Amino acid sequence: MGSTVAPFRRTRTAVIAAATLFLAAAAHVFGGGSLPRPDVLLILAGLVTLPVAALTARKVSTPTMMATLGIGQVLLHEAFVQLSPAHSMGMAMHDHGMATGSPPAMFESAMLSSLVMLGAHCLATVGTAVVLAKNEAALFALMAWLRPLLRLPEVHVPPAAPSVPPSPAGRIVPVLWRQLKIHPLRGPPLVRIIQL
Repeated sequence: MGSTVAPFRRTRTAVIAAATLFLAAAAHVFGGGSLPRPDVLLILAGLVTLPVAALTARKVSTPTMMATLGIGQVLLHEAFVQLSPAHSMGMAMHDHGMATGSPPAMFESAMLSSLVMLGAHCLATVGTAVVLAKNEAALFALMAWLRPLLRLPEVHVPPAAPSVPPSPAGRIVPVLWRQLKIHPLRGPPLVRIIQL
């Protein structure tokens, strides 16, 4: 089934890209992070869609789906961390805490938050990859079942009869016909019967 051209490619691309972006955003927010501005999110959505469009040219298997979502989660997490407005504030607070010598409690809290966020990303990735891969398998099974019903009947055209070359002007082309000769009736001659 790897060589089968995939149906509904645009729809499948949109669903997988949207699921990747939504999962990354939801897990990031659930883990205590913040998201970048909407225009940055739109640019990130476009960047996620490009590699997904290349993958959906064929049927996407479960391992490929998990790898796609997993790599997407990691890259989007890093993008959210670097591009979110809270990142600059967090860096400033971190520098201020280091300068004032605050206790390492902030570090432990940040580490716990990172572990929660990582777990949320992993659970969301595995669950969604399984659901999307099952949907892919169901779609391809449905298309294989419907393919014979959607096939148009083939039209058989008889071969063309050989054409007779036109006769040159003034020449008569004889047509060979069987002569139909009516044979006389058998029996006694009609004249003899009348004479008797």
